[in-house]
Amino acid sequence: MITNINFKLKLKKVILLLGDIFCLYLSLFLTLLIRFQTNYSKQLFIEHLPYFSIIFFVWLIIIFSFRSYETNKPLVKKYNLFINILNISIINFFLSVLYFYIIPQSLISPKTILIINMLIFGIIFYAWRSLANKILYSQKIKKNCLAITNNHDLIKEIFKKPELELSIKACVNLESNIIFSNLETIDLDKLFDSVKDNKIQTIIIDDDLLINKNISQELFKCLELRVNFIKTTEFYERFLGKISIENIDQVWLINNFNENEKWTFDLIKNFLDKIFSLIFLIPSLVLLPLIMILIKLDSRGSVFFTQIRTGKNNKKFLAIKLRTMKIDAEKNGPQWASKNDPRVTRIGKFLRKTRLDEIPQLFNIFRGDMSLVGPRPERPEFIENLKKEIPFYKERLLVKPGLSGWAQINYPYGNTVQDALEKLQYDLYYVKNRTFMLDLSIILKTLNTIIRGHGM
Repeated sequence: MITNINFKLKLKKVILLLGDIFCLYLSLFLTLLIRFQTNYSKQLFIEHLPYFSIIFFVWLIIIFSFRSYETNKPLVKKYNLFINILNISIINFFLSVLYFYIIPQSLISPKTILIINMLIFGIIFYAWRSLANKILYSQKIKKNCLAITNNHDLIKEIFKKPELELSIKACVNLESNIIFSNLETIDLDKLFDSVKDNKIQTIIIDDDLLINKNISQELFKCLELRVNFIKTTEFYERFLGKISIENIDQVWLINNFNENEKWTFDLIKNFLDKIFSLIFLIPSLVLLPLIMILIKLDSRGSVFFTQIRTGKNNKKFLAIKLRTMKIDAEKNGPQWASKNDPRVTRIGKFLRKTRLDEIPQLFNIFRGDMSLVGPRPERPEFIENLKKEIPFYKERLLVKPGLSGWAQINYPYGNTVQDALEKLQYDLYYVKNRTFMLDLSIILKTLNTIIRGHGM
């Protein structure tokens, strides 16, 4: 079943991508038809095709950076879809202007064409994505499922994620006494009857409960009903993009965290980090003098802010950032930053939203203390406390901390132990599944966040 769901999610991504490509070229055809009317010819389309194919490729990257291919997070609300498409269109328009006017083409001069094309594509794209959301996430195609779990959050995740196509009907009564008003609770000895009566197609079960003899016997009876089984850890990892701390232990980590297999990846990534940190640092140096002046004018104190952070394998390093807080921000001792933190200066708010305060950390990346992508670098004081309160917290230190990361793009800013636990689940997912494609995905989505000024 887990393979089946995973295949369907990938198939939806392919459908969305192919649909978007069709919309792009359809918009070009309609644009030329409207612009040239009776003078339109097949030759005109052929002449425009190679140049627009290049910018369409860039447009698809921008659409991806807006998380429009994440089938586990569909934009089912039309207002949100409209705003996303509007933002995408504005960015794509300016990128197209740069392409066509900084690098002029000899055969075409798409001034009016570019504007018409953007408008037509926006309309077609909105109609296509609205239709896709309606069809791909229809309530009619949901499959009935049953949970055998001690994890309350698992039930909540299924309820709030229609894209998983799972309609949870019942939960087995365990010692945890999970109670939801719209969920039937059954005894273990009634499992077979409940599966049959509710036409259950999927059973989700905690990994550790599989070794329970009574539970395994009842599950065995359900085989004749052609039921599929998903372990909770697999469910979280494949479809929610995180590792469930509640459902893992040391044995699971030993079996799944094969760091020796990642040495080639880590070696190449270290080299690429140094190259790209220089590429990003050189143009950033042009902005630094202006930013430094603004910081000095806004508040007294040093322009730079240095702090000891914890890196890979618990190694300490001196992190460098542009100062965004008042100089007496921690007069009462170390404390987490929070959303709308009153200690942040006026220019500091802007620097945080645009992530410009982290320009000096490119030096940390070049020195090898950090990476472009990885878990957020935390302070030693916080790590020592969190290690005591959260299981496996130190395992996030198996990789270098990053300028951005999987947790930062998937979880909003938090300043509590519970927030730290939630972020750790995303960090552990990254440690286990890190690849160049995942890193590229994180970088693109981070750039989108910076452009939109949301900060992290």
